[in-house]
Amino acid sequence: MDWNRIVLSVFFVLLTIPVLAQRQRCGTNKVMEERMEQFPSFHKQVEKLNAAILSATQNGPSRGNGLINIPVVIHVLWNTPVQNIEDAQIFSQIDILNADFRRLNADSALTRELFKPFAADTRIEFCLAQRDPQGNPTNGINRVQTSVTAFGADDAMKFSALGGADAWPADQYLNIWVCNNWEVWGYAYFPGIEPEYDGVVCHYEAFGDTLQVVPPFDKGRTCTHEIGHWLGLYHTFDFGCTGQTQQTCLGAGDRVCDTPGDATESYSCNFNLNTCVDSPVDFPDMVENFMDYSEDACLNMFTAGQAERMRLALETFRIPLLYSNACVPVGGAFTDVVALRLVAPVNGRCNPDPELIFEIGNAGNTTITDLDLHLYEGDDLNTSITWTGVLLPNNTTEINMPVTNLAYGSNNLKLILSDPNGNADQNSLNDTLVNSLEIVDLSAGALPPFGEGFEAGLLPPENWFVNNPDQDYYWDLSSFYGAYLSSSNSMIFENYWVGEEAIGRLDQLISPIFSFETVLDPNLSFDLAYPDPGSDFYSDTLSLYWSSDCGENWSLLWQQGGVELASAPTPFGFNNFEPDNSDDWRTVEIDLSILGGLPAVQFQWENKSGWGYDLYLDNINVEGEVVLSDEEAPVFDQVQIYPNPTTGKIIISGLDEEGVLSVFSADGKVLRQFETNQARNFDLAGLPMGLLFINLLTESHQKQFRVILFK
Repeated sequence: MDWNRIVLSVFFVLLTIPVLAQRQRCGTNKVMEERMEQFPSFHKQVEKLNAAILSATQNGPSRGNGLINIPVVIHVLWNTPVQNIEDAQIFSQIDILNADFRRLNADSALTRELFKPFAADTRIEFCLAQRDPQGNPTNGINRVQTSVTAFGADDAMKFSALGGADAWPADQYLNIWVCNNWEVWGYAYFPGIEPEYDGVVCHYEAFGDTLQVVPPFDKGRTCTHEIGHWLGLYHTFDFGCTGQTQQTCLGAGDRVCDTPGDATESYSCNFNLNTCVDSPVDFPDMVENFMDYSEDACLNMFTAGQAERMRLALETFRIPLLYSNACVPVGGAFTDVVALRLVAPVNGRCNPDPELIFEIGNAGNTTITDLDLHLYEGDDLNTSITWTGVLLPNNTTEINMPVTNLAYGSNNLKLILSDPNGNADQNSLNDTLVNSLEIVDLSAGALPPFGEGFEAGLLPPENWFVNNPDQDYYWDLSSFYGAYLSSSNSMIFENYWVGEEAIGRLDQLISPIFSFETVLDPNLSFDLAYPDPGSDFYSDTLSLYWSSDCGENWSLLWQQGGVELASAPTPFGFNNFEPDNSDDWRTVEIDLSILGGLPAVQFQWENKSGWGYDLYLDNINVEGEVVLSDEEAPVFDQVQIYPNPTTGKIIISGLDEEGVLSVFSADGKVLRQFETNQARNFDLAGLPMGLLFINLLTESHQKQFRVILFK
């Protein structure tokens, strides 16, 4: 950390306080931009957060509507006695937060009628911590006298060496610093910032709603607003009027679909404002939304979309807070198990009797040794098991749970935990986990032609999967560069950002299932953009695999890396690669003859990181001639058998009469016989691998074929 830079910044602030203008309502955009420049990894974390929420929004929060309780520590920094605010002022702010986030605030009745259908209870609550990081009792208030007369929006208040208070562990507490701030009324960071910076800053005169608080920010909404940022919400007016159609609202603007566009912030209660044209319905600006800049008396609502985004941010980037025991009083036993997430299956979802893996947390202060788990499909109980083991406080474990008779297509699963250690859970509100699991029918593979250009903006696209085994960087959606600059979107793997420790890590993009059972001359093509890495050390690799058993086994089809993979020259200096020229792309074409006749094939593009450059993938096309019936079969000069080689299935073409098909081993032994009759498809599965001879005998035909059978 650059302490000299921070100290000089504080010194400059102290010198210039008398001549500075009025405080800003919120400093979040300013500090976020500064920290992204300081920590490039934070910039990438914000991008990952948006991508993860965009993807998860299709299914909603996995915890369903369960109550989430967030432990809070208030760091009161005071230079004069008036800044050392009373406990009552702090308690009033916690009460305001719980009312605002649960939509129990008295002024919720003031929400305009046209917006009431969008207003939501977020099911998020806040509690003052009952134990400190060392496990000692606390009231959740940390008072620190400081020699600093006023802080700025430079994070100095977060470091004891600069006159502030060091953060308590950000994965267990929401840190709120209350201080005299000459620059802003408040600010916060999105999830992903360095832990020592993570939290919310509020001016002491805008904290709570006691007599000491100063109008027009005297209703405690500054803290409500900033915690919205801390949970991943943008201002309603960020990015202007972008993202205001049903097609773009999740990926642009404030990335929430039920907040109308605002071209600019509101500083009053002007309900006539309408600064953007929304589609399909043009709403006025939602000046009563907590994420606008209106006066506190005007603010009274979060929307359902904002609630979902905040909960997804918690589930994606603040998971440890979901099982923090910081609000559990020291002393008495407290039992609290938490259903956290479905870990697997990630892909290969073709088995209607899968084994699921769930992550379970212990948010209490007693060790859990046994626990009942009940899994429902819809309203029907599917499976119940009793888990035994050792789950220590503030720890997690993974539990395997078999499931039977799921339906092909989407299954609504609900996991409920009960009876930890044979007793009632003392906080049953976090015992339920809701998931949607897609079971793919192997017999329903898509026929060519098929094309995916990623223009729908979904991550992953429908029926695709992204496998991210290290839970770090993953195949992501790029909305800046499409192949040959002829489209907007592509898939990207950001090898440039992963770090040296990620060298050798594998991440997969997995296609839907295709059927080649009746396809002649199948082939696949895709466009890619990747530069010459300029060094063998910084060489990334792209591999393409295929599977005929829903991902249980994968076979290599194509692989290139380093210079061989490159489509563009090495970027200048140490800059990252951006395919901003059509010449930066190339097309890969692959013959799929070896897959002809297979009924269920998936493809997997695997990135092996070498800490090189970003890799782009676009326009995946699968093609071939589909033979739907004998009447539509192409005319051949002579009878043919395909595919060859084969994994078992063969098709006869050009045959117009009945006969007998005999299969011989290389030593002349008859292995199997078929009557052709009306059949033209035959299965060699179970026969010895290697070279086989097939003899076709009809009234007018006698012909022998050589076929290679492989697994």
